[in-house]
Amino acid sequence: MRDAFRDYLRGRHRSHPAGRPDAGFQSEYLRHDFYANAIAVFSARSTGNVAPTEAIADPNTGIDFPLGVAINGQGLIYVANAGSQDNYGGFDSITSYPAGSNANVAPTTTISSGGATDKTELNDPDAIALGRDGGIWVANALGGASGNGTLTWYSASSNGNVAPQVIIGGSSTGLNYPIGLAVDSANSLYALNASGGTDYAGSVTAYSYTSYGNVAPIVTIQGTNSSNQTGFEFPSGLALDSSNNIYVTNDGSVSGGADSVTIYAAGSHGNVAPMATISGPLTQLNLPSGIAVDSSGNIYVANDGSDGGNIDSITVYPPGSNGNVAPTFSISGDSTGLSQPAGVALLPGS
Repeated sequence: MRDAFRDYLRGRHRSHPAGRPDAGFQSEYLRHDFYANAIAVFSARSTGNVAPTEAIADPNTGIDFPLGVAINGQGLIYVANAGSQDNYGGFDSITSYPAGSNANVAPTTTISSGGATDKTELNDPDAIALGRDGGIWVANALGGASGNGTLTWYSASSNGNVAPQVIIGGSSTGLNYPIGLAVDSANSLYALNASGGTDYAGSVTAYSYTSYGNVAPIVTIQGTNSSNQTGFEFPSGLALDSSNNIYVTNDGSVSGGADSVTIYAAGSHGNVAPMATISGPLTQLNLPSGIAVDSSGNIYVANDGSDGGNIDSITVYPPGSNGNVAPTFSISGDSTGLSQPAGVALLPGS
């Protein structure tokens, strides 16, 4: 079943063309859309069938199957593009844009082989996170010595066909199809592994700031073959809040279960149950993918509902949410330009 989920995820990455929306200020947040090859911006309190306030889109942007988005303290926007998965001969890349970018703007930097002999080690980059040092972490779902994916780090000024300064990968790392990334207050790196754990039901692994190579994680949340208390059910997105609590989106409906957001206390390790679970019909969760948490604890979720024949949306939940809770805000409808949204990032000050 885990192999089927990998195929499902890759199917979400492929078979789509090009299209629509960008950045803003303190009260706004970004989502990225791999169908539309675009970044859209909405006010944090937007609700209903509203148009984005801005959009990075069209050919000059270099956006090609965006699967991850991150924003630094100055508002610079970084996008992980899995262009090699587009069936049109594209290339994996990391593109960046100035704060306030809009429309058909060219990236200021692009990490990519561009068709030359690859030095970047990018391989189906599914997620991106920025370290406290400004460096760029990327989760590559594929590749590495074990073939189970890698985490690569590039300095903030990296541009062109450049090698990563750090690679985490190998049989000791616990990585297995990493598709989510987050950095905590100590600059430790957390990865969500879609096929992680001894039961392949998913895992979260964490690594210290100085980790390099085939290193064991300092923290692992995963179930066992005989018992799984974690609540992972086709996990697809990862975020941390300001207290380092861990948030995971789960596409449980893929296998007839329930879509959910599971939340774990900071420092959780082993086969642990979540301290809270957002799930149920009132939540409007629908194949949740990307997730972000603001400084007040509000939870933002991108729902790729159209992949299951339903509607795409962004739903927002108040701090401390648990159980079958309705979102405080929900964005969906034709005017939004949402088309299989794959992630969410918050602008500085959010």
